[in-house]
Amino acid sequence: MKPAMPEDPQFRQRAEAIERLTQRVQAIPDPQARTAAIELVTAVMDLHADCLQEMLSIVYDSPNGAALLYRVAEQPLARGLLLLYGLHPDSPEQRIARSLDKIRPYLQSRGSDVELIEVVDAKVRVRLAESRNGCGSSMAALQQAVEQAIYDAAPEVTQVIAEPVTVRVMASQLVQLK
Repeated sequence: MKPAMPEDPQFRQRAEAIERLTQRVQAIPDPQARTAAIELVTAVMDLHADCLQEMLSIVYDSPNGAALLYRVAEQPLARGLLLLYGLHPDSPEQRIARSLDKIRPYLQSRGSDVELIEVVDAKVRVRLAESRNGCGSSMAALQQAVEQAIYDAAPEVTQVIAEPVTVRVMASQLVQLK
């Protein structure tokens, strides 16, 4: 599953243009020209990353800078840029945990829950619990919702490993819960 792209039409057009240009560069038959083009883009991105880091340091060190940085990071386009350059103020674990907290009510309404186990080397392990007495939502659909939430929060993630657990809820426990 791929991360969702921000819905902004201008962003989408630019991202599609970048994808087309990247394919053209990769198709350049001359290996020296192809390497030079890739090195040029890498150098420009490195320069941008250094400039952004310097600007963010100034913002962060100013009064209310941390709060401002978090407000900026909530905006879809700015968030994407911060993630691209590895400058997002939250760690992947923090972003993933917050995203799972947001979908937890949806999962629980279907007799399921999710627990973040670990994030290591762009791989995320979660425990996805499904109650046998839940409403019958398929585990595949629930796993897809969890994966999408993770990829949306942390596009740098390359793999989500969901460990399914089935929990048997006894009728006496259901009575106690009410």
